[in-house]
Amino acid sequence: MVRALKSTSTTLSLSAITSSGISDRESSQDSLLMQGVQFAYRAHQFAGGLDSETLCAFEEIRQRLPGHIVGSRELLTGPSS
Repeated sequence: MVRALKSTSTTLSLSAITSSGISDRESSQDSLLMQGVQFAYRAHQFAGGLDSETLCAFEEIRQRLPGHIVGSRELLTGPSS
């Protein structure tokens, strides 16, 4: 799981470096990627929690695409009470 998240993070870094502008297609791909990351986070959390290495990987991905994740802080920290 962590290796897949790090691969996703690397992919996001490379796409940010190589693209000067964001097309609709790239934006859609980024959105789908983030939906997948959010699903993986929730599924893993439901299955027994996250270790610190996995949390760091999710945080790194969140920081690379901050505009694409509305409420991303709540995703990583849980809803406020």
